[in-house]
Amino acid sequence: MPSKYDEQTWANPVRRVTERVEDDGSEWAVIVAVSGRLGVTA
Repeated sequence: MPSKYDEQTWANPVRRVTERVEDDGSEWAVIVAVSGRLGVTA
């Protein structure tokens, strides 16, 4: 099944989550926050 997003589009939120988890600690909270800013659902 093809990915809904291309690799470049996917890399940005993954990088954001990875960077913020180191500071905030809660991976799920960071995923929800980043996805909301990008207009996608978690």
